[in-house]
Amino acid sequence: MRITLKDIAKACGVDVSTASRALRDDPLVKEATREKVKLTAKQMGYRPNLAARSLQTGTTNTVWLIVSSLDSKLETVAGESASLMLSELKYDTLVALHHQDQRTVKRMIGRLSQGVADGAILIPSQHTPGDTSVKQLVESGFPLVLLDRSIPDVPTVTVTTQNAKGMAQLCESCVTAGCDFLVIHVDDINEVTHTRLQGAIKWCKANDVNFVVDDGNVQIPEGVKEVGIVSNAHFEVMKLVRDNPQWLKDYTIRFGVFDGWPGPPYPWPKALCVSRISRPWLSVRSKNSLS
Repeated sequence: MRITLKDIAKACGVDVSTASRALRDDPLVKEATREKVKLTAKQMGYRPNLAARSLQTGTTNTVWLIVSSLDSKLETVAGESASLMLSELKYDTLVALHHQDQRTVKRMIGRLSQGVADGAILIPSQHTPGDTSVKQLVESGFPLVLLDRSIPDVPTVTVTTQNAKGMAQLCESCVTAGCDFLVIHVDDINEVTHTRLQGAIKWCKANDVNFVVDDGNVQIPEGVKEVGIVSNAHFEVMKLVRDNPQWLKDYTIRFGVFDGWPGPPYPWPKALCVSRISRPWLSVRSKNSLS
């Protein structure tokens, strides 16, 4: 049989409201009474009804981490960092996956607006123009941190990479490693990728490096021996090389990407990677925003 707060109150000889306040360490309840109620609750195996407590206090002590999947370093590092930071504040982290489906994101945002969590960290999907659900949530006062990319007209904190600088570093690292020609393989589809593309182009032009932006028909000049490929993610590089298998025979290939690289059985023993999110930075920015 489930032990209720009423059972605890009866065993201690106090009313239900006093027992409830004692379990919440209300200083208006005598210390001796608080200790008696807490000890009795422990001995009887009492477990509070969190749903009822949330209705009473208006808090859940939970924060949602909303991501597309758990396949990349961005999601796993964000999850680990957020969970550790929030645990220090006595919050639990719940992970929700939207699978790049804007309808799922909208449904989750609707649930957040109903008070199922005290805050959220969101890695947005490719945002649907005209959808104002996230903006409305933020404007209602709900604590929300965006990760990796911003959403137009949503007035909240966005934690992201120094995208232009990161791409420039990838280009420089490839050239330093011996590449005499760069293939910039970045689809210009949103604010983040546009910034990366322009960062790579600007660095190559400033340093007189031969390069080409992949347009689906890359032509590598004669005399080139080492080719560097800079891209958003390792799987994009793999696709490019699968589409051009002769490159592996004709050139020494190096590549630089954002996110992690899974290593063998991919064609190269080493890769150059930009770390997307700094744990301390994410923790500080998220803590300040959610508090």
